[in-house]
Amino acid sequence: MLTPPQCWYCWSMIYETSGVYLQNILADANYASERNFFQLEQQDIEAFIPPHGQYKGGTDGYSYDRENDQWFCQQGKPLHFAGAY
Repeated sequence: MLTPPQCWYCWSMIYETSGVYLQNILADANYASERNFFQLEQQDIEAFIPPHGQYKGGTDGYSYDRENDQWFCQQGKPLHFAGAY
């Protein structure tokens, strides 16, 4: 499996193996690398990839029960872990 910094290779292989030309790519910040941006620009592919460090997630309005390791939303309902993707 290729890691995100190596995925510029994957994007170029999509065209070479299937003939499908990518015009746009949407990815998370793990794909934000100088090499990926350079390769995408060279292939004239518009990328929607946030730069590293721009995500400002937070827990405003949420509460945490440390004893039970449980988060609650603003309405007091428990949040359930759905899995990592």
